[in-house]
Amino acid sequence: MNKQLMWVSAVLPQDINNEIADICLQYNKQLKLSERFFKFPLHISLKRTFYTDDYDSVKKDLKELLDNNGSLLINSYSIIRNKDMLWIDITDNRNIKLLHEAIDQKLKEKYQIPIDEFDKNYYPHVTLFRDEDVEKLDLMKTQIEKLVPVKELIIDTFAMGTTLDNNEFYTLERK
Repeated sequence: MNKQLMWVSAVLPQDINNEIADICLQYNKQLKLSERFFKFPLHISLKRTFYTDDYDSVKKDLKELLDNNGSLLINSYSIIRNKDMLWIDITDNRNIKLLHEAIDQKLKEKYQIPIDEFDKNYYPHVTLFRDEDVEKLDLMKTQIEKLVPVKELIIDTFAMGTTLDNNEFYTLERK
């Protein structure tokens, strides 16, 4: 089998996803920032994309790790601009970082998938927009930061996939 580019992420609950996307897309009508990040459910990447030639085994191992971890609870977040991106910054992120580190270790030890710079400097976030025009991003931030709901989130849906099979979502059984 050929190497496949794989990804794994924690998906925001559908109601929050829809609410945030609706706000962002409404205000973007004037600014015309790229809406490519809204083509997928809003999510927190749990590992930088990586190549594997054993997708089924990696998927099985990651699903088991995620199932054993249970749901992710997020208590606080805010809208920030980080360089040329507008993010939902997950400020209460210890549990996400621990899960990220567990994924990194599993993939490194069992599949020799390296821990790269992104993973070493992991910062949980949800990307909303990316644009070289930081003035537009700052304006969008100002327009939406008071409107985006800041609520406790329970994430119990995860997505994994490859460039060949699109994506596969699954929902954890709450313990």
